Amino acid sequence: MAEQMISSVVKYIVWKLQEGEWSISKTKIVKLLYLIDIEYFRHYRVALTGFPWKYYYYGPYSSEIEDIFKRLHLDLPQEEVKTTKGHKAFVFRSSEDAEFEFNENVPQGARYVVERILRRWAPEELNPLLSFVYFDTGPMRSAKPGDLLDFSLIPPMKLEKKLDESVIHLTCNELDHFKEKLNEYKKKHALIASMSEKQGKILPSPANRAYMNAKTIMDDEEHRPLPENIDVIINEDVIAES
Repeated sequence: MAEQMISSVVKYIVWKLQEGEWSISKTKIVKLLYLIDIEYFRHYRVALTGFPWKYYYYGPYSSEIEDIFKRLHLDLPQEEVKTTKGHKAFVFRSSEDAEFEFNENVPQGARYVVERILRRWAPEELNPLLSFVYFDTGPMRSAKPGDLLDFSLIPPMKLEKKLDESVIHLTCNELDHFKEKLNEYKKKHALIASMSEKQGKILPSPANRAYMNAKTIMDDEEHRPLPENIDVIINEDVIAES
């Protein structure tokens, strides 16, 4: 299953490069796969491919990738061409159903990571990509040629607290107090709106316009619904004690 998933990812990378008419080479595909492993590790603390990456001649490399290339016939003679966008590229055999297999065989979280990396790096020529891989990825910064790359040096993603999952904990007394204050606010709001309307009818412009503008603002506030995504939890233990 893992081999099928990785093969689907590699085929998808080749297909996307061809579709975008961006430069294609084995080296670029390997480096994109490495960056996908980096980003996936950042999210899930495990590499997507599970490959052991080493600091090789051209930076990160894993011998397991050659088996993937052979299985997908990416080891065939390659013809250097120029795309319509002027990029140097190599023609690889890529299945037309690469997108379907990618969606079928690759989990959603992994697809998100692959798409994120390809959006950023697929259009780049090889040299900027190599530069980033060499100097701006944690495992490469401290490695020497021949070393296994240490992915534990990659900092994890920072999880932000979701504001739409707010919960308010209220006792029974606090809930009654809240309702009372809300009713007082509504009464004052209605009184001010009424007074503002009467004053607006007798005052000349521009004071008249000022009152009408204030009334409009208050009307909008009155009809604005309360947030629907806030849960109110009543502390039953406190109710029982009272």
